[in-house]
Amino acid sequence: GAGGGVMVGLWGRSGRMLQQVRSKAAARGYVYVFGNACFEPLKIGATTRDPQIRALELSAPTGVPGGYDILLAEFVPHPFVVEHKVHSLLDGYRLGTNKEFFLCSVEEALRVVRGCVEEARAMWGGVK
Repeated sequence: GAGGGVMVGLWGRSGRMLQQVRSKAAARGYVYVFGNACFEPLKIGATTRDPQIRALELSAPTGVPGGYDILLAEFVPHPFVVEHKVHSLLDGYRLGTNKEFFLCSVEEALRVVRGCVEEARAMWGGVK
C-alpha cells in the first residue's frame, strides 16, 4: 500500500533488500541486543518470538562458549525494518558481511537501537 512505499523510501537501501524488508514489514516483534561474557561482539537482531527463547536458541550450539544475555529487547512495529536500519547505522562495526555481530560498545549499540525504536514508534505508533 501507500504506507509501505513511504516506509521503504525512508528505510530501504537496495532493490533486493527493499523486497525482503517489504515482505517482513507487517510483523510486530522485538529488536534485541544480546551479549556473551565469553566474547566481545554483540548480536543485534530481530525476532517475532520471545527474545528469551531466541537467546536460548543461540546459546544452545556446542561451539558457543557461555550463554547470551539480553542487554535490550524492545517490542516494536516492523521489527525487521528497524533491524535493517540499526544494521545500516552500525555497518562500520559489523563483523563480516551480512552478519548480525558487531564490535561496538554496549552503550553505542543501545543508543542506536533505542533511537531507531523511537523513530519507528513515532512513524508507525506504539505497540501493545
